[in-house]
Amino acid sequence: MPGLGEGVASMQEILASSAVPGRAAAALLLGADRNPATIEALRDALSDEDSSVRAAAVHSISLRNDPALKIELVPLLTDDKQSVRLRAAAGYLRLSAIEAGRVK
Repeated sequence: MPGLGEGVASMQEILASSAVPGRAAAALLLGADRNPATIEALRDALSDEDSSVRAAAVHSISLRNDPALKIELVPLLTDDKQSVRLRAAAGYLRLSAIEAGRVK
């Protein structure tokens, strides 16, 4: 699957940091859960005060493969933390490619 390697590397980078709070790990793990309440929790995490939580939420939203969620990433393109901005940009591009049918 195109982009999977980058997604795994991004997740490993987040989890490898000793400074990552449990909320960030939870956001990563919630990415696979399709419960509607989960997306609300991830949306809330996008505005968390901790940048690692925001980055993890961006990662999870990006890997849901739902182009309708790319709008959620737009505000994070100007986040004060570069790691969040880069993940948001990559996620936005990924979801745009899926929307255009270039990635399955």
